[in-house]
Amino acid sequence: MICMECFLTWDEFTVGDGPLWKAIVAPPGHYRIKLGPIEVFSTVHSLKLILAIGSLAKGTAYLLSSDFKGMELEDEPDYTTLISSCKAFDGFFLLTLGLPEDFGVIMKRKNGKVVLCYPDDFNALLPTYSIRKVELSARGLGLCMKTVTLNALGRLDDEVPEGLRAEYLWWKRKVMDDISGV
Repeated sequence: MICMECFLTWDEFTVGDGPLWKAIVAPPGHYRIKLGPIEVFSTVHSLKLILAIGSLAKGTAYLLSSDFKGMELEDEPDYTTLISSCKAFDGFFLLTLGLPEDFGVIMKRKNGKVVLCYPDDFNALLPTYSIRKVELSARGLGLCMKTVTLNALGRLDDEVPEGLRAEYLWWKRKVMDDISGV
């Protein structure tokens, strides 16, 4: 059985100009995401923390809900190296994790399980990687991701600068709505 350890950590982030999703960024080498057997760490790509947490929340809803209405399931995906390498078409969920699109995780749920397809190296500069696939319990991973999302929000509550606080609190309510019913 694969261990369901999950976390999102960062030891620093920068605050730039622009909207919340773009402003809070963990620089390369200063974050780590673990979702069961998947470890995301890069000294090449920065991590947009707001997009990562939002993606984890939507992924949680995908894994724990039976109502897919309003979810952004891919049925005619843009062509990317990740999608084509995973041979993923029709009804999958792309967990973007706040990274460039070819460095996300594709999730396809079926019969209580979820197949994850992801790059074997998140540290590659360009999407010229091979992929890995793993099958896990959808519920187990979903609960693990929900905990990661709540922990990350709790940590950001203390770290978001005053100038972004109002936008953060509005966004946080949306994220909490995404995961509250699952």
